[in-house]
Amino acid sequence: MEAQLVEHGAEPMQDGEDPRAWLRLAKHATGARSVQHPGYHRYVVPLGTSRHQRDKVLIAGEPQPYPKKHQGQLELDLFGAMA
Repeated sequence: MEAQLVEHGAEPMQDGEDPRAWLRLAKHATGARSVQHPGYHRYVVPLGTSRHQRDKVLIAGEPQPYPKKHQGQLELDLFGAMA
């Protein structure tokens, strides 16, 4: 986690530095914040300074139709037989 915060602009933690104090400063420097989450992702880093910039960030690839035949999912015609 330290390397990721440093990569986003935080100062590296110094020997003997209080980790809690460093984390507070690192989150402030990067714009990250703590979130309640049951999994591994506990910090949020902004992807832009405005709504316009955030709208330009692509998080995932282009949407694909379901079922995903390349993943071996079956295509079912549940309502065709009723027509």
